[in-house]
Amino acid sequence: MLKHYERKRIRIYENNLTDLTGLNVEEVYSLSGILAYKSIAEIQATGKIAGDYPMIQVNVKCNDIKLVCGINVKDHYIYNQKIEIENKGNGIGAQIFEAQVNEAIKHRFKEIRCYAWGSYAEIDKFNGYITWGRFGFEMVEKNNQPPKKYIEFLSHEGKNFMTIFELLNTVEGKEVWTKKGFPWDAIFYLSDQSDCRKNFELYKKSKYS
Repeated sequence: MLKHYERKRIRIYENNLTDLTGLNVEEVYSLSGILAYKSIAEIQATGKIAGDYPMIQVNVKCNDIKLVCGINVKDHYIYNQKIEIENKGNGIGAQIFEAQVNEAIKHRFKEIRCYAWGSYAEIDKFNGYITWGRFGFEMVEKNNQPPKKYIEFLSHEGKNFMTIFELLNTVEGKEVWTKKGFPWDAIFYLSDQSDCRKNFELYKKSKYS
């Protein structure tokens, strides 16, 4: 990657992707995690890679899944904007996320971010407010401040502070968060000893062992 690309708006297309970012088409799709579920041939038939340097935009639309994410090759983070799976509850989301984590680590990314959208009123369509917490994401606010709304929620429910992962790993906690929870800014740290990675391993063991 060359420094002058940072000085002006440079549109990213598949034909200049590698020159701008050092990544090829398959590597970019792998960083979205989608190749754990669909072949590169299936993805390229409907998928699209674009964006403005340094953010690569990945957009995948297949008959049973829609996925959108941004890959920032300068600041080394991935932002998961949307993943909609037609057949929920069969582990596809975890499979895709695990592949994304492994590829992100391989390419030395620092973190994965998202907005954990959803509420009880729309849980059939948007359940990220639960799912990302179960996967090990941490709640964050701007300037790394403690998540004030979440702390107030715990206090109102008569609970001492615990992370969203810890809350969702109790029967009572999962039930109350499912009914009363709210959307939140989420981050998954990719460093070797991060709690996020440890908690995702615990999630997989509890789900599939």
